[in-house]
Amino acid sequence: MYLRSYAASGVGTINLLNPGVVAALAPVLLGRAPVEEIVGIGSWGATTGALASWPLADLDTEDAADRFIRVFTAADCRQLWLLAYTNDTQALPSRIAALQEAMSDTVFQSNDRLLHITADGLQWSRLARCAGEPEPGTWDRVVALDPVVARMWTLACRAGLHQTRTMQREAGERVAPDVLATARRIRHEAIGRRRATNPEHLAAADRRLLAATLADPRVPAVPTLVELGLALAEHPVVLAEAIEAVWAAKNSVQARIELWQGAARIGVDDARATALALVALAAWRTGDLATATSALELALGEHCPLAELLADVIAYGVAAADLDHGAPLVSGHLVDTGIGT
Repeated sequence: MYLRSYAASGVGTINLLNPGVVAALAPVLLGRAPVEEIVGIGSWGATTGALASWPLADLDTEDAADRFIRVFTAADCRQLWLLAYTNDTQALPSRIAALQEAMSDTVFQSNDRLLHITADGLQWSRLARCAGEPEPGTWDRVVALDPVVARMWTLACRAGLHQTRTMQREAGERVAPDVLATARRIRHEAIGRRRATNPEHLAAADRRLLAATLADPRVPAVPTLVELGLALAEHPVVLAEAIEAVWAAKNSVQARIELWQGAARIGVDDARATALALVALAAWRTGDLATATSALELALGEHCPLAELLADVIAYGVAAADLDHGAPLVSGHLVDTGIGT
């Protein structure tokens, strides 16, 4: 296959590739030739989300199969290639039966990406019927990879795995159920109270809340985080002041990443998305592009306007430090005249 053909698919979009190409890529991504084992390559969109292998001989129990599949469900993968490397054609169906059962209650119910690869890695066949493809048990040659493509896909895979781990860290630090229940109750009460408050008085109170929260280096308690999340999502002036505070920071502590993360973890809807966008801004401002893009991905998934605007800014490929002119983004005298509010 010519290099242009790979480029048309997009680097990292492994779920769109021909099975023979995936069979060629698997040892490259794994870093070794698989031996009597099954290799899983999970992805979401164009991103490689998880890569794992498991000995076939140890995969015939329900517990082992569940543990293997959880690697990919925990990474929120939506597509999964499974490649079984063995010459033991007779024993393979029984060895993967528990795995197929474990997949039955997941988004990986389809077996069209379940492949059998010969032990030498040179031939592949499907383990289940797939429309338009040869019958299961019909062998085809594994594709010889372009050497440039092999290296670019390896980099794309590593970048995807790194981004997925970062996103899991942003989204997956579990908040105790009782804390979430408390946050829901406080949010319900706060929304009712805010609706009954004069809008101008509420905006002034929200600005005071932000200022007080930023002045305290500690992450506040749940009631303050809930109120802050609502304030940021509701009042552009409050959000603008938070953006200016992040921009003035010189490190992640000053940028208050932990504060925005705290607000995101107990927030919902617009409040969560806005807090995630501030996590992304704070990370980009302090040079942590991995956290910035991961937080952006989560915020964009909730259709956050701030995240969409920030994504366009980051897409220029310029480090935030190179845009620092040592002054606020909007000069104070313009804010005072109402132009910058």
